[in-house]
Amino acid sequence: MLSKEDLKKNEPIREQVASLIRREIITGNLFPGQQIVEREISEHLETSTTPVKEAIRVLVAEGLLSSVPRRGTFVSDFAQQNLEQITVMRSALEGVAAHIATLHFNQLDIAELEIFLKEAEQYLHEGNLEDAVIINTKFHRKIREACNNHFLIRIIENLDAYEQEFRYKALKDLEERKKGFLEHKEILESIKRVNCEAVENLMKEHVRRSAHYVMKHETQ
Repeated sequence: MLSKEDLKKNEPIREQVASLIRREIITGNLFPGQQIVEREISEHLETSTTPVKEAIRVLVAEGLLSSVPRRGTFVSDFAQQNLEQITVMRSALEGVAAHIATLHFNQLDIAELEIFLKEAEQYLHEGNLEDAVIINTKFHRKIREACNNHFLIRIIENLDAYEQEFRYKALKDLEERKKGFLEHKEILESIKRVNCEAVENLMKEHVRRSAHYVMKHETQ
């Protein structure tokens, strides 16, 4: 259930509301055909209806919600299908970015990735979910940015909202944390060997598998 405690003071309300609704759809708490009532959401979050309206417009554009004239806004019947398609797109794009990035990495870049992995291992053992999500994001972003293709980076960043939701949910599970960490290690080892094809395939499978895990387990 959406709650005002989920909102943070220093982030745009519209983006936070969109993220909260998106998360509820991803986890199956909001199901296809369910109506989204702006006033109810604004009351739960104790905010005005303006950021809720803006968030709904964003999610309609993403295909997760559908607006029916004179009837209201509903979770799209194709929301799950759209999530699957977004996962495929994101995994392919991240794979291509990693492939290109592998050709540009130097020893300092690799050393930085190794530091990220050490920190990630520490956070995961401590059960520090918030910092684990942050360091995982840094690992992916470092590889993505190293491709030096601003057009490709911008396209991937348009899907950042989904990346954050899936990563947060995946890291909540201990076994999934271990599996994702080992996959990151494999990716880094292939980067060290400058095996571009292996890096691309590993990154693509890592992103896709993790997202599918979340969609499968959170909606059961």
